[in-house]
Amino acid sequence: MVPLARRCPEICHAIILEIKEKAEGVFLWVKIVVKLLVDGLKSGDSIEELQVKLHSLPGDLRALYRRMIFQIPLEYQTQAVEIFQLLQTCQSSFGGFPFDTILLHFALQPPHESIEQPVGALDSKTLVWHCQRTAARVQSRSCGLLEVTRTDLYKKSVIPLGHILLSNVRYLHRTVGEFLRSDDVKLEMEKMVHQTFDPYQQITAAFLSLVKISSAPLTEAIMMNYVDKLLHF
Repeated sequence: MVPLARRCPEICHAIILEIKEKAEGVFLWVKIVVKLLVDGLKSGDSIEELQVKLHSLPGDLRALYRRMIFQIPLEYQTQAVEIFQLLQTCQSSFGGFPFDTILLHFALQPPHESIEQPVGALDSKTLVWHCQRTAARVQSRSCGLLEVTRTDLYKKSVIPLGHILLSNVRYLHRTVGEFLRSDDVKLEMEKMVHQTFDPYQQITAAFLSLVKISSAPLTEAIMMNYVDKLLHF
């Protein structure tokens, strides 16, 4: 936004002041709104359009979450809700365990594919590609309410795995999870997803796929985490 500030310093100053006033000291609100404005800038929004967007954003954090989730493009809504439900199920069943990106990849596939999955290792390039695509889906489907971050295994790894393979999906902030678990939001989201979608079945099938493709040393540390999770599922 630096070039824009140089061209339109007065308007940019007005935008900064409005952000400060509407945020009322809530840093998370500032973080989300600035990202929305930067995304708009990357999409070619003019300075006037950015102002209009900022004017329309509610100052209340919960109202901002609601606006974000219900402005998800129609073609992404079903999968967005599926991802939210999978994350909620994973966390509630595993007592706060992180939801690994590679696990989410397989959890988004039809369950029958886990049965048809051949037993045998997948090479690291294929796994990284799956994780990259899944991370991109999380970003586009969740409208910034979820993020992909490194796992603890990334620091412990002694093999040259990519950051994306040793990553997990989590809420941007704990208040996002609280918002998505609220009764009124859950009811509205259920209308967006197919009635046949069962997050427990999807995650169980995902574990089966991971067991089938596991190999050492590539996934030894990761699979030990999965086995521990499955025992508590």
